[in-house]
Amino acid sequence: MINKFKKSCKNNYNGGFSLVEIAVSIGILAILIPSVLLAFVTLNQDKPKQTNHSKALALMVQAQEAVRVIKQQDFNQFLQSGLYHPEIVDNTWVLQSGDEIIDDLFTRKILVQNVKRDENGNIVETAGVDDPSTKKITISVLWNTPFDDFIEETYYITRVDNNDTNIYTTTTDFEDGTFVNTQIT
Repeated sequence: MINKFKKSCKNNYNGGFSLVEIAVSIGILAILIPSVLLAFVTLNQDKPKQTNHSKALALMVQAQEAVRVIKQQDFNQFLQSGLYHPEIVDNTWVLQSGDEIIDDLFTRKILVQNVKRDENGNIVETAGVDDPSTKKITISVLWNTPFDDFIEETYYITRVDNNDTNIYTTTTDFEDGTFVNTQIT
């Protein structure tokens, strides 16, 4: 009789999932699905941010190159402190007033500031004497899609060639000053 009971129990088992197995499977899926979805959403949000950051870096490098070219060709463009942007005019870089909007997405600007030096020739933020042959350059690239962000770099440039801020070459250039034991020939 026990053998018949075992046979009847075997015949009633149809090989399906038990309620416990289904509950465990649903619990595991409930934990994994939100994590996987969050990973996909994060990856999709980071891609435009990375793309914009890469474009901003390229714009930054372009502005750095423009500053280098302008410095070599005409340092006098940096004499006036202010906010500028680089622009190509007649096949060379020049500084134009104000910031620049690029592709309705990026704002690029170059801030030119005077530099002060102390009595030892060290650069100082306050107090000191203006050094007309050194300028503080801050290049910024800003964007607001998909989030507000920016990159910025600050460095100093100096006039190396033609380091004179005033060039005196004629007699009239010298006659405006006060003479103390001076002879003009």
